[in-house]
Amino acid sequence: MKLLIEKGHTVNKFKRLMFKLNILKNTYKTPEETHDGKINKINNNLLYVKDELIKLLPEELQREFHDKSYISGGCIYSLYHDNEPKDYDFFVESNYLVERLRDYFLNQATYKGELRSGGLYKDINVTITQNAISLGKYQINGLESPQR
Repeated sequence: MKLLIEKGHTVNKFKRLMFKLNILKNTYKTPEETHDGKINKINNNLLYVKDELIKLLPEELQREFHDKSYISGGCIYSLYHDNEPKDYDFFVESNYLVERLRDYFLNQATYKGELRSGGLYKDINVTITQNAISLGKYQINGLESPQR
């Protein structure tokens, strides 16, 4: 029995040394650490998603969109609960930017209707309405109602 305790003691010393050297990591996380880790992961994911949308926009509007838009909506809830979001809602602080984006995509549209226009843009379904521009899984919304 004494030999097993001595071996166990040696194993514990070895584990402590491994932790100190950062070879083994403590897998227990406090709820705060878990929450902070999820928030960091979500933030990185949303930055990636925003960059992917920006690549689809006309080059002359990319910087302004980057600076004047933010993501909100159910995608954050989905990501926090480790689910794939069905879409990403972007809100743009500048109605002037929203109007320029709407005009750009209307010029690209293969069908134009009174309430809805759209078609394919870079092999992605695009729908333009008075309230939003849907570009695949991305939806671009203005903060105020359109002035049309």
